[in-house]
Amino acid sequence: MATIEVRDTDLVVHLRGWDKLLALRGSLTIPLLHVESVRAQPKEAHFDDMIRERWRGFGTYVPGRVCIGSVQLPTGRAFYDVRDPSRAVAIDIVGEAWQLIVVEVDDETPEHAMTRITNALDAHGHTRRRGSRPSANGDGPSPAPGRLPVVVVGVDLGPHSAALLKSAAMLVRVHEGAELHAVHVRHLPTPDGTTESSTGVTADSAAVLDAALDSELRSVCKRALPTGAFQVSTHILAGERASKIAEFARSVHADIIVLEARGRNGVAPVAEGSVVSQIAHEASCSVLTVQVKAPGERASKAKSVSSTKGV
Repeated sequence: MATIEVRDTDLVVHLRGWDKLLALRGSLTIPLLHVESVRAQPKEAHFDDMIRERWRGFGTYVPGRVCIGSVQLPTGRAFYDVRDPSRAVAIDIVGEAWQLIVVEVDDETPEHAMTRITNALDAHGHTRRRGSRPSANGDGPSPAPGRLPVVVVGVDLGPHSAALLKSAAMLVRVHEGAELHAVHVRHLPTPDGTTESSTGVTADSAAVLDAALDSELRSVCKRALPTGAFQVSTHILAGERASKIAEFARSVHADIIVLEARGRNGVAPVAEGSVVSQIAHEASCSVLTVQVKAPGERASKAKSVSSTKGV
């Protein structure tokens, strides 16, 4: 069972008692900006109907009795903490590792939890995050009037990451409350050229790695960005860099993607020429490369790679 807390900018799911051990974690924190909707007694709570083949996740699953932990469903990754489906709520999410959270609440009814969270989303200005609308020719989102900018920054967690984030922050410094998403794409090639997705990396090891990378990314953001100036979110994705960054940017209706170009002697791993070109081709917003310097070196400068949409 779980309790759901709504903070100023986050929704936090706290697991109770033994469920912490069974799920291999004690809580989940999701930015309110990434919460799409909340549903009481959802069909997904009937976990045996969702897990139609074999168990694909980490945690605890006993058919007909309990489902606790991270689960790979046909529709995407989900987190469960359910024994009694009649007491469950579903939280639909965008731009996070999970697309869905389904938990059984033990301190209120599902209907009360749904109403409470929905009211908090409305008070937080939930509709602003979804304020983009398709352009006339259907080639991507265009900013709605008055919508604050959304900036996605591809961060490789190298020595220039903090400088890159500071440069990206300058783009939105005059917009109090603007969204800044720091994204790191986990991409683990093997000696034979294949990637982890085809070499059987376990869900447990991937989860441990993601947690460590997210902690490092949050630390870089804390050092680089002024407290309270922006709505900052961190994201660890797995897969091919260019497509994952472009896909994520579309999911959050980004106005611009910022990548690092590393000086005269090359570029950052996330911003290699072919990768930048691919992102610029796939993205439905502007793409900006920023030549950043390590601490003590000269200031950064930026170059626009693509300008399909303005900020």
